[in-house]
Amino acid sequence: VQSLRYAQKLLYEEKSVALFPQGAEVHLEARPLQFQKGAAFLAGKSPRIPVIPVTIYYTFRHMIKGEVWISIGGPIETEGKNNEILTQHFEEIMTAQLNSLKQDVVTNHYEKYINIL
Repeated sequence: VQSLRYAQKLLYEEKSVALFPQGAEVHLEARPLQFQKGAAFLAGKSPRIPVIPVTIYYTFRHMIKGEVWISIGGPIETEGKNNEILTQHFEEIMTAQLNSLKQDVVTNHYEKYINIL
């Protein structure tokens, strides 16, 4: 609760907030994604602030050096949904985005990604 209040304060100050909606660290491949209701709570309290899904996939593909892949989706529509429905909505969107990112990495589809290092 204290973390959510702090995040809400930052949002009111027009600062960015990154959340880990599962509430705990879990294995990258664990499915289904099971989110806590904190992200939905914050979205409801700050409806003018866009919710942008960001997924991260890390792997050791063809080298010993690890790689981190990031996918940034478009804003998620949050209006008119209660916390339970919105949490499920977030889970569905993030699961699809993470699975798509993994598939791109596994099948070597790099064309929509930018190498920054």
